Amino acid sequence: MTMAGWPKRNNDPQAQKNAPGKMRSEGPIIAPLMGPLATALFATPTAALLWLATNKHLGPSGAFLGTTGFWLVLGGFALVALLIPRLFPSLLGKLWHGLIKFEHWF
Repeated sequence: MTMAGWPKRNNDPQAQKNAPGKMRSEGPIIAPLMGPLATALFATPTAALLWLATNKHLGPSGAFLGTTGFWLVLGGFALVALLIPRLFPSLLGKLWHGLIKFEHWF
C-alpha cells in the first residue's frame, strides 16, 4: 500500500498481460466478421419495419410491396454497411428518426 491507500502498481509484463480489465485483440477471422454480423443484427429489424410501414400506408390504395422490396432494402443496407461502414450507423439513426416522425404524422 502506498501513502494514499492505493495498492502499489505491478510493472510485471506478465501480470499486465493477464489483467482482468485488459482488452484482447481479436483473431484474424473474428474481426472482419463482426461488421457483417452487426449489419445483420441492426439492419434486419430496420428493413422489416420500413417495409411494414410502407405497406401500411400503401394498403388503403390497394398497393403492396412484395417480399422482393424487403430483400432489396436489406441488401441496400448490407451494401452500404460493407462499402461505407462509417456511414451505416448514422444512416440507420436517420432512418429511425424519420420513421418515428412519419408514424407520428399519420
